Amino acid sequence: MSNAKKEKYLEIVARYERAFWRVCLTYEARKDLQQELFHEILLSVWQSVEGFREESNFNTYVYRVAHNTAIRHVEKQSREPEYETFDEDTLVEISDPQSLSQQQQLKRNLAHSIRRLPLMQRQLITMSLDGLSYTEIAEITGLSETNVGVTLTRVRKLIISYMR
Repeated sequence: MSNAKKEKYLEIVARYERAFWRVCLTYEARKDLQQELFHEILLSVWQSVEGFREESNFNTYVYRVAHNTAIRHVEKQSREPEYETFDEDTLVEISDPQSLSQQQQLKRNLAHSIRRLPLMQRQLITMSLDGLSYTEIAEITGLSETNVGVTLTRVRKLIISYMR
């Protein structure tokens, strides 16, 4: 392992850690699977750092790696049997929904609404919420900018209807 690769990787993690967590939160509901997905993303980024050929913006490259990893993770999870488990936060939420602040509840409702979407729509809205432009999202997904805009408009309306 070269020091240059290690330094580049640590810079990426520092810069994109919050974005990686947002991806995890929108693709997985359970905390243990969010943690697992986060580690899968970190591993994928580590493995792909040297493969970046500067044919695209580095920002879009990292998002593509994170979202493709999340999609593979969700597809893999959907093939496995599902067991209902509750973590402490879920139990608190069930026993006393008033204990959560309004902002926390709104964030949870938004994440839950996003997880209800099909994978492609989930991917688009997550990148949009991270502040990526339609151009960057189109480059990551391979869709046209127009298609990204139309789809995001529909997805936003759908999320609003889920949250009512």
